[in-house]
Amino acid sequence: MKKILVPTDFSKLSQNALVFAQNLAKGFKSELVTFHAVKYANLPSEPLSSEEYTAYRTGEKNYYAAEIVRFANEYLPDLIVMGTKGTEGLEEGSLDGITTSVMQQISIPLLAIPHTTSYRPIKEIVYASDFEQDDFKVIDQLLRFAQVTEAIINCIHIRQDGEYWDGNQSSMYDRMYLLEQSNSLINYHVLHGNDILASLQSYIVEHEIDMIAMLTRHNASSFTRKIALSTDIPLLAFHK
Repeated sequence: MKKILVPTDFSKLSQNALVFAQNLAKGFKSELVTFHAVKYANLPSEPLSSEEYTAYRTGEKNYYAAEIVRFANEYLPDLIVMGTKGTEGLEEGSLDGITTSVMQQISIPLLAIPHTTSYRPIKEIVYASDFEQDDFKVIDQLLRFAQVTEAIINCIHIRQDGEYWDGNQSSMYDRMYLLEQSNSLINYHVLHGNDILASLQSYIVEHEIDMIAMLTRHNASSFTRKIALSTDIPLLAFHK
């Protein structure tokens, strides 16, 4: 990991993310760049209605998210680190709302840091697998991360009642099993539960997980957003 980007609005939210990024940069000997966008605009002269204020804040969020995406695509960092409010919920106009917007648009891995989480070394990672070919690309990247941080990667698949595995999924299970057997940094588990989010949360608590990693898609990001809102540990989003 050669370059880390930290967008900031100088709030406590972004300052906490910066602390995480500084520690990662130190461990990886990475270049660390902060980015702040400034928008010059005329403020409304008259009080805004609630609908007008919402539209104004949405426009602000979209502008700053677009500027972060634009700069990131020019700078091409290996990782973007941004803050979130975690279980305290989203405020769409804040950096937190911007974080989820950037997460949906960018193809660069993004590490979302809840502002209630103090830095601690990342030693236990959970990766939620859905038996996709891209899982192995993500795991390969996580292995490079884990080799530096000396972390364990816990790959899990949550199997719901009645879930049918076709030949491809069975083959993916076999590949995951072989990967676990050949690498001491990887554990692989199939969990059973109909509520995927609740099962994931229970695993995180039981195994004292330090970071969640997920593969997300631009058109199916709502689940990743739910995870970001329901956890107080860092979430690392990779994009398909």
